[in-house]
Amino acid sequence: MTARHQIRIGSRRLGRDRSVIDATPAPSLGEVLQAARERKGVDLYRAERDTKIRLKYLAALEDDDLAELPPPVYTKGFIRNYALYLGLEPEEVIGRWRDQLALQRRQERVVVAPPPRPLAAPRRGISITPGMIVAGMISIVVLAFLAFIGWQVFRFVQAPPVALTHPASLVSEIDADTITLAGTAGPAATVTIRAADGQVYTARASAEDGRWSHSVPLSKGRNDFTLIARDPITERDSDPVNVIITVPLPDVTSPPSPIPSPSPITIGLLSPVEGATSSDGVVNVRGTTTGTRITITTELLGQLPGATPTEPPPPTASPEGSPTPAATPLDITVPATGAFSESLTLAPGRWRVTVTAFATGLEPVSQSRTVNVGGGQPPVQGELQVVLEARGGASWMRIVVDGQALRPRDWGGPTLRNGATATITAEREIWIRTGNAGVVHVTINGREVGMLGNRGQVGNFIIEPGSDPRQTTESR
Repeated sequence: MTARHQIRIGSRRLGRDRSVIDATPAPSLGEVLQAARERKGVDLYRAERDTKIRLKYLAALEDDDLAELPPPVYTKGFIRNYALYLGLEPEEVIGRWRDQLALQRRQERVVVAPPPRPLAAPRRGISITPGMIVAGMISIVVLAFLAFIGWQVFRFVQAPPVALTHPASLVSEIDADTITLAGTAGPAATVTIRAADGQVYTARASAEDGRWSHSVPLSKGRNDFTLIARDPITERDSDPVNVIITVPLPDVTSPPSPIPSPSPITIGLLSPVEGATSSDGVVNVRGTTTGTRITITTELLGQLPGATPTEPPPPTASPEGSPTPAATPLDITVPATGAFSESLTLAPGRWRVTVTAFATGLEPVSQSRTVNVGGGQPPVQGELQVVLEARGGASWMRIVVDGQALRPRDWGGPTLRNGATATITAEREIWIRTGNAGVVHVTINGREVGMLGNRGQVGNFIIEPGSDPRQTTESR
């Protein structure tokens, strides 16, 4: 039953009788609910427990405080349940709530226009205060610090660069025994050059412009190298750069050239050198020749000052592998490589050692050396001192002293450049692997021995106390 039905004439509707009209306003929704609850004899707390409707919503309904109620869809359910609980007609109570809600919405508030604002004085120009100056300086310092941090982070995450400037291309063809690789990297970076055979070379980039260079040996065919630069601060490695250098192989498909007339026999006597001294009576004869066989003869020229006169030893056979006594000329067949090596045992005195090379149809060629053989004791351990000097070129070397490999920086390596020297001391032996034996001059305990080998020769050599260098196939 709505509010418009509440105006009654007595107990009947208007027009059905002539009773006096009751002009009392119809009770509100809250009054109806409150009256019904009081008739039921319960309070709001009891009603909350029985209806499961929160106390604040029941109080808002009875106080006609519709603004405190939840959205209409929930309020409608609350009113229906509360009306059933109080014994009222739900639809009539809901209709009263709708009428009251519509009446409340129609009562719009009067909108009052705000009074006009007075004209404000024109703003003055921007004035610079000491506080603004301080704030600006602090902002500049903070921005500079953030920029520095950002630059450091960028530098840390960025890999160091490495580039090759010589040769100009990463893939090139060069007919040479060695090549100098050069390029640029980060300042003071360490550039590692790794060859395909596992050999590693290192170069230090300039701290000013990052330029670096290093000479590496080449072999016939394809030579692969990998370049990696390491930043000295971040310890980060650059992306690898692969370099391929091809050394042309001999052309085997070309037609054979006319057979030239035989060339004269050549002989290169590398050891002993003129005036060499042997304290233990062993003289190493070593060299190369284009002949097919050689003979080695010895001649006693005289005794050393202060020595007891001796006679040459009688011819005797020597066990295999031991030095051969110099009694009769030795006849040796030269292998296909052209290199020969033989050890002689000589009595104390001054001797002339002559090596003669022979070949069919050619004139023999001879070379002689004068050596001094003393009667002293074998060299004392720890007295082996070898001076290596590069003459007429550079050579890469690996050095092992008494079984312990030397670090390149301990002797100025890994490449002995033209004119440079390296002094090595040992107790038992010095093992050397070189990429160009023909440019390495050897001096043992102050005695000049001569070149380690032939120019361009790659090989392993052993130097022991009291003997000249000898080539070996032993690797270290």
